[in-house]
Amino acid sequence: MKVFLCVDLGSSGAKAALLDTNGILVGQAFAEYRFTNPQQFWSEIDPNIIWEKACMAIKNAVQTSNLVPKEILGISISMIGETIMALDKSGNVLYPAIESMDARNSGYKDEIDTWKTKIGAENIYQITSYPLSSIASANKILWLKTHKPEIFNKDIHFATFQDFVIHKLTGKFAIDYSMASRTMLFNISEKKWSEELLTVAGISKDMLSEPYPAYHVVGELTENAAKEIGLVSGIPVILGAHDQACASLGIGIVGEGIAMDGTGSVEAIIVPSSKPATSLDMLAVGHGTQCHVKEDVYLAVGFHLTAGLLVRWYKDQLAIQEQFDAEREKKDVYDVITENASKSPAGSNGILVFPHFRGAGTGRRPPLNPLSKGAIFGLTLSTNRNDISRAVFEGITLETRLILSSMESSGISIDQLRVTGGGAKSKFWLQLKANITGKSVVVPAVTEASLLGAALLIGTGIGVYKSLQDATEKTVRVDIEYKPDSIDARVYDRLFAIYQKLYPSINELNSEINQFLEENVK
Repeated sequence: MKVFLCVDLGSSGAKAALLDTNGILVGQAFAEYRFTNPQQFWSEIDPNIIWEKACMAIKNAVQTSNLVPKEILGISISMIGETIMALDKSGNVLYPAIESMDARNSGYKDEIDTWKTKIGAENIYQITSYPLSSIASANKILWLKTHKPEIFNKDIHFATFQDFVIHKLTGKFAIDYSMASRTMLFNISEKKWSEELLTVAGISKDMLSEPYPAYHVVGELTENAAKEIGLVSGIPVILGAHDQACASLGIGIVGEGIAMDGTGSVEAIIVPSSKPATSLDMLAVGHGTQCHVKEDVYLAVGFHLTAGLLVRWYKDQLAIQEQFDAEREKKDVYDVITENASKSPAGSNGILVFPHFRGAGTGRRPPLNPLSKGAIFGLTLSTNRNDISRAVFEGITLETRLILSSMESSGISIDQLRVTGGGAKSKFWLQLKANITGKSVVVPAVTEASLLGAALLIGTGIGVYKSLQDATEKTVRVDIEYKPDSIDARVYDRLFAIYQKLYPSINELNSEINQFLEENVK
């Protein structure tokens, strides 16, 4: 058997998988990690932990598959965007990786003001198709330049998870177009670093990795890396891409048509287009565009920040009884949570969860607000645990509908959602998505689409497939389709009208809470 080795680096851990040339999963493993919060609103992780967990996941995946290293055709990775770290030219860590949702310095207020003053948000959007916000890697670089000037005296190199791990594997720095377009420093039309934006940031392009197409063969696995991950040297290493671009490929999106709903820690709505978005309507609600793995296709991106993360928070903090029941009944705790949630009626008996537990994503005004907060509304003494469980899933999915609605208001047509990630495993949640959004919800046969997408990039890069189109035609299959229930859909139409009023109603209150935290919580 010949297989592709793929690694997905997410917000909560490293997942490694082996897939054959037909796209069939033959082995996988997961190694958890967590970002730390050394100060209020900060979110960091030691990049060496990322590498350690990636190695652990790879070793365990190979062991579970009973394959030998010589059967591995190539290695590639998919990963979260924006998270940035400072290294030296040898790949040694100078400062921890700063996560995309890190909101230090009041959501990078000073850095954002610098961009507004020196170039302007609209000009940035025209160059990058990336809305100016705290999430961008460029803000973290500006913060480091101001607050950690001592590391700029060294031979500094800024890297995402992608170019850091690629360097660990091959000794070379490289980044693909999709990840480069998540930094807010990349000219998305010309597919190169923007000299104008680099000048504002006060850095040179030799501090960044060279951009290439996602299926580019960077090099071969070095002897040192092979020893660390338990493989043999010489295996081709293919660049890979941003997880949402990989997932889009993994469900068959190589041209305009189908929209992707990537439901993992974060939920992303990805819609293909033939050109980058530059309209002010899209900018106003925070929707940007990134490069796809296919060079003549772009992906319009909308997202919110606490999908799977909010479900995990609920499990860890409130679902104590469900954890006990799951252990007693030898079930997965998430299955117990959704079983209980299904016992509450549509609308959760008046409970409404506002899912901004890590701030606002896109789709609303103002968008990308890192200081927005979550809430649970409608609590009474008759509220039970099942109501809250269901309201968690409803709140997340109402936020998804808001993103879809804002995209459609900008002229984007969306008739079908193809769902990937962990959320695609829950029949309860999938039907809920159809009922709340009013869309047909389709599940691909391989729900871990980012891993399949990374595998297809390997196959295309080394010539197993003739093209990305050929790769998807040979591997992507549809499993099941969920259609909206008309009765529940009417309930959710009414609930959505209420939900839309929450953000403007509580924004001022959240600002006061944030001021209180800055003044009183150290």
